Amino acid sequence: MRILSPLLLLPTLATALYGQCFTPAGGTAIALTSASPPIAANDEGRSAPIPLGFAFPMPGITAPTHAVIESNGAIYLTNGGPAVGTVLFGPQNGVDDLRGGPGGSPRIVVLWSDLEGIAATWAIRTDTTVPGQFTVRWIDVENVGSGGPTVSFGATLFSNGDIELAYGNLAEDSFGYAGVSVGNDVGTGLEVGDDLVAGASSGPLGLLFGDYLGLSRPQISGKSVRLQQNGLGGYSSSLTCRNAEHENYGFGCYEYQEANEALYQLFPNVAASFAAIPSGTSIQFTIAGNGGYQVANGTAVFVPPPATATVLTLTDDSQVNVTPSQPFPYTDGTLVPTIAVCSNGFISMAPTGVNSNGTGGSVTSLLNAPAPSFRSQRDYNPAPAASGKVKRHEAVVGGQPILYVTWDNVFIYNTTVSERFQFQLNLATGEVAIVWDTLVPTVTSTSRPLLVGLAAGNSFNPGPTVLATQLPQLTFPDVDQRPLQLDADPAPVINPSTAVTYTLTNLPEAAPGTGIHLAALFLSVGSVPGGLDLGFLGAPGCSAWIASLDLPVVVPPSLTNTATSTVVFSAAQIPAGSVIYAQAVALFNPAFPLPNGQNAFGLLTSNGVRSFVEPF
Repeated sequence: MRILSPLLLLPTLATALYGQCFTPAGGTAIALTSASPPIAANDEGRSAPIPLGFAFPMPGITAPTHAVIESNGAIYLTNGGPAVGTVLFGPQNGVDDLRGGPGGSPRIVVLWSDLEGIAATWAIRTDTTVPGQFTVRWIDVENVGSGGPTVSFGATLFSNGDIELAYGNLAEDSFGYAGVSVGNDVGTGLEVGDDLVAGASSGPLGLLFGDYLGLSRPQISGKSVRLQQNGLGGYSSSLTCRNAEHENYGFGCYEYQEANEALYQLFPNVAASFAAIPSGTSIQFTIAGNGGYQVANGTAVFVPPPATATVLTLTDDSQVNVTPSQPFPYTDGTLVPTIAVCSNGFISMAPTGVNSNGTGGSVTSLLNAPAPSFRSQRDYNPAPAASGKVKRHEAVVGGQPILYVTWDNVFIYNTTVSERFQFQLNLATGEVAIVWDTLVPTVTSTSRPLLVGLAAGNSFNPGPTVLATQLPQLTFPDVDQRPLQLDADPAPVINPSTAVTYTLTNLPEAAPGTGIHLAALFLSVGSVPGGLDLGFLGAPGCSAWIASLDLPVVVPPSLTNTATSTVVFSAAQIPAGSVIYAQAVALFNPAFPLPNGQNAFGLLTSNGVRSFVEPF
């Protein structure tokens, strides 16, 4: 644990933003009536016109004197009459709803969305206790039908025409619009949202808004922004308050993915598979010792199931468990005691209840399979009485125990055309052969694709392999190198101090096989906009996001790819209003290159973390 040195206290924010950005207390609850009966007012409610207590100046229009408040986070402004151009269920037509339509009332949208009040603490309150100010607060509202979480926010109108939008800590899925419109079909409908937090201006247009329709937490969360007339006929925004928070910026190195563990060929129809897989064709999967298989054209021959073979109780799109006489050795060293056989032509290394049945060949289902499997997958149906069945038997061949699973003239779905093929699993060595005895040239139904190959379970897509010309091939586990990632939590609240934990993830091993992961953390009073590529040090693609190494922080060695270190943010060392930057590095032995290639320095860098230090 480290505490910042007073040497770090040189720069601070130009203005300390004191006072909690959104204060839920105060005001009087207002009554709403349903704007869309029989929907309840707490869902689609709107107030009668409420006096502001002053004429509220807006550019280019007569100053309104009243507010009509809506449950969905909007305020319509009128001169005592009802609002014109109102919208139900939050904005349905995007920017056009903000514009208001011809004759539409001016509007201030705080977090304009389809909201409702379900919590017992839900309320909408107005507050006029401060002369020259009219405040509206939405307390504990939530996205309609979401079940929470609840959020709170508000707006204050000032008699000089300013507007303050203030927000509590919003949820990840909070969404909507925020801003101001003079109404009456202002603009063209082609306008796009601005970043109100960073400072924005609408120039001569009386429409300024932020679009917070994404799935992440809006930038306005825990902040307040001031909307002011800019003297040109429009508005500008500025940040007036922010709660303590951490923001990630930049990116770590490296992200690298390589697809190696799955192998497949998809034949789009029966005719294509018949042309490519003559009778007697086989392919062989042999354990290669690297976590993968050597896949080659095989020499195995079809073995007709004996009369004593067990008929598996399979129906259309179904699975049954098969427990061989001894566990099957899968390539990663796992001994699989029970496998699943699916009627649609594949064998999975997990029992039923884990695997999806699938129908015809689907590359997506193969790559996203929850467990490894071997496939000659087509939409088969052994249920009709006239269809052949799926059978299993074991035999010792050359001293090796072999499990045979045979589709013995099983119908292609919705036809009376049958195919015959077999999986041969060596229970001693883990070798697998697929042998096709009879495929058909055509069917009178739909195309019925055939997918042949190996699914390793949740694999990247290596692209198709032409089995007839591109074997042998070696499979091995996918490479999934994720960027070095730095995160910080909780928020650096100075009241009087907070212990902030920095968490590093995706650390590489210092050297292969050691199990040790080494890292360091640095805090700084400055950042490098855009980052500085460290290729000149021998670490190309890795960037410095902090301007100086003002305080090194010890990160204990870790036996996993995650490590943490804690820094105390205390008022004695870091006053409220400070901005502190952090970045981490990981070290590895460059004699063992990373999968993506060159990094002669043996250094990875994380993203940066920007910490806004505040008293709340």
